[in-house]
Amino acid sequence: MAEWWSIPPYIYAVKDSQGQVGGIFPEILSKLIGHCCGPCSKINYTAQPLNDSEAVKDHIDQNGTHLSLPIYGVMKDTTFQEYPFYPVVESPGVVFITKKEDAENSANAVMSAVFQGWPVLVLTLIMAALSGIIVWALVSDTKCACVA
Repeated sequence: MAEWWSIPPYIYAVKDSQGQVGGIFPEILSKLIGHCCGPCSKINYTAQPLNDSEAVKDHIDQNGTHLSLPIYGVMKDTTFQEYPFYPVVESPGVVFITKKEDAENSANAVMSAVFQGWPVLVLTLIMAALSGIIVWALVSDTKCACVA
């Protein structure tokens, strides 16, 4: 019997099937068991996955469980709670999970920033108008229309 918790792509419940699991770990384990114990050997996974890694750790060696996966550990470890531990995948680091913001919130933030900057926009328009008036005054023809 194998206790497990769903953590795709490593191990997950196959949709529209009763008690079948898929992923990297079941594939590796079926090949290992077939090679070591013969092609007639099969791993029976529990029908429902456990909730998290702590639940898997709590169910180790209970109710006839012979395999528990996945268990987090270090690649150089050979035991976990006095039981044999075989590392399979090495994690490159920590994963940060963040909440994805919707487009409406970002659009509102941009519009809010534009509306808060209106004094700068008005000052720029006034300065441009004054500059235009000054340039117009300098280049306009100042000759008098009444020539003698």
